Amino acid sequence: MPRRIRALLGLLCIASGSIIVSPASAATIGPYTLPFFSYHPMTQDYGPTSCTCEPAGHGYLHWHDGIDWGMPIGTDIAATNAGTIASFKEDLYDGEGPDQYGQGNFVFVAHGSSRWSLYYHLTHNGVLFGAGTAVSAGQRIADSGNTGYSTGPHLHYSLMTTATCQTSRCDTDPRLWTTSPGRVPWRASFYAETNPGDVHIVSGTTVTHWVKFKNTGGRPWTNGNDGLGHGRIDLYSTAAAGSPTLASPFQAADWQNAILATSLDEASVSPDAVGTFTFGLKGKPPIGSYPHNAFNLHAYGLEWFDYEALGSFEISIDVDPDCDVAC
Repeated sequence: MPRRIRALLGLLCIASGSIIVSPASAATIGPYTLPFFSYHPMTQDYGPTSCTCEPAGHGYLHWHDGIDWGMPIGTDIAATNAGTIASFKEDLYDGEGPDQYGQGNFVFVAHGSSRWSLYYHLTHNGVLFGAGTAVSAGQRIADSGNTGYSTGPHLHYSLMTTATCQTSRCDTDPRLWTTSPGRVPWRASFYAETNPGDVHIVSGTTVTHWVKFKNTGGRPWTNGNDGLGHGRIDLYSTAAAGSPTLASPFQAADWQNAILATSLDEASVSPDAVGTFTFGLKGKPPIGSYPHNAFNLHAYGLEWFDYEALGSFEISIDVDPDCDVAC
């Protein structure tokens, strides 16, 4: 598929006095989210601008056909919707000037319904999959960089209505993420649990515990995978930092294995709704040896959730002797 060729595309414009003007209106485009997993500052908005680094478009002397976010080189970049990688470029090194295509390294994803997403200025060898690879919404697909026409490390993101456009007449406003506008794909915050204090377990027995998290990301949660085997939301036993996984000393019979406690109880949980994770905790360890267990959520095959945003979730556990105690 031909690459979109347009000089100066995606330049990070930080010129003094630059004015960002938002377009008056744009049509709804579908369920797109932000192309990264944690906050990054926007450095240039979509639409007409006084920045002379941008070419003309849509009847304006200068027009920015995407959004720029400043971010360190190597930042994880996510597919903003499900699709197929149409083409990519990754041979330039960070700091290397523009080639014949202008934008530097990029990955170009086809979403169907005449929508394509473009991710520019990627790092050297920063594209994770080859052309023709199907990707899921929220899947990590690339690493950000500082290649091509760029005055600093950042990501330029565009949404297009044709695969071969060489002007600013076929871009669309990427701010219209209709799942939850302006959100990263996978994020959650702690909501409630069975017992906010210590969980008491009689040695050798199992108690049932549940924890609830609010879906604060832009993607629905499910308890089953998509057609690519991705997306199921699981609760894992982890190290204190939230990942990597760590075998739990409290694994019960309903766990899938020593690190995977459970999947989402509900069939699906929309953004801003609350999801439940129910699982057993078995008092197997010697009494008093393991005072807590840390947990984190994971979108299966896609991305770990921000452990800090979950409230660094841990369950404090007391394993009591087999006697008359309240459990």
